[in-house]
Amino acid sequence: TSSFTSYSKKGFYDEDQVRLVEFFKELDTKGAKIMLSNSDPKNENPKDSFFDDLFSEYYIKRVPATRKINCNGAGRGSINELIITNYPVES
Repeated sequence: TSSFTSYSKKGFYDEDQVRLVEFFKELDTKGAKIMLSNSDPKNENPKDSFFDDLFSEYYIKRVPATRKINCNGAGRGSINELIITNYPVES
């Protein structure tokens, strides 16, 4: 789902996202080109600006992503996924 956090028993939470952006910034300062994707919390709450704030100095693009697997059939379908880079990406 758009709020899935459980690839492992530990999950992946806001504090993990903060550590991820710190690593992203570290790689950026070394000159690496970086692209990461993440589910968009705006799918659940349109006012959620967590990633927009966390990655504010980078390029954030929202792209449609189709989900085919969900325990709730109504939860399948198109949602937005975030693509975050440290370089501009053409449409």
